[in-house]
Amino acid sequence: MNDYYKKTQKFIDKYNRWFMRRTKRNLELVKHILYDMLSKVTLDESGKYIIDSEKNIRLINNIKADLLTKIKRSGDERTIREFIRGFEKYIKYQKDIIRKFGVDISEVNDYIKLEVIQKEVYEEMNSNRVNITREIKDLFDEAILGKRTFDNLVKAIDKKLGKYGHWSYSIAHTALNTFSQDILNTTAKLAGYQYYKYIGAHDSRNRGFCKDILEGRHPNTKKRHPNYWHISEINQLDNGQGLPVLRYRGGWGCRHRWYPVN
Repeated sequence: MNDYYKKTQKFIDKYNRWFMRRTKRNLELVKHILYDMLSKVTLDESGKYIIDSEKNIRLINNIKADLLTKIKRSGDERTIREFIRGFEKYIKYQKDIIRKFGVDISEVNDYIKLEVIQKEVYEEMNSNRVNITREIKDLFDEAILGKRTFDNLVKAIDKKLGKYGHWSYSIAHTALNTFSQDILNTTAKLAGYQYYKYIGAHDSRNRGFCKDILEGRHPNTKKRHPNYWHISEINQLDNGQGLPVLRYRGGWGCRHRWYPVN
């Protein structure tokens, strides 16, 4: 079990780091484009505020109208789609563990509906992108109304893009770890397994929920519990995030797995 966890987590961590590097690079390009366009606005005599002029309003409106497209064309759209295609590589990477349970990888592929999962991940990432685009547009509106200085606008845009990058990585990290659990759950179901053991990192980064299970405690009642959990027990657990525990374990960003045992 530990070998399985180390091997799969190494793959996931490497892939997530790739996604994070690419996203960071894309957002640096977006910032460069936005700041270049903002350099053309006219400021008042104090040099602090954007003048509410027809020229400035037209320029700001042009930036806002094309903002979502600029983010997509920075490489962000391509990065998201490449990341999602990586799920196909990951399920092939798991073929040995699937066979260990006496299940054929084609059965898992048929049952798991990979295309549906990929669509869900894309929609979540795109929703994050649309939301941050709207928030940045609001910043421009505040600046043209004199509610923000030019310097404050630039800093706020930088902060919003940083937030977008953080949430993109969080979605990616959670999605791939959850997909890894989906494969185990599907394999267990096809093989007829009903018990699981919670495995993974046991360190200071763990949530209390995960720490309790790893240390043999029920995370909700705090009573002692064997290391083996029946699927019906797992389905009754509450991770405090309203997410199904059998699939999402401790919730967003969780690094652990429910590993099938007999």
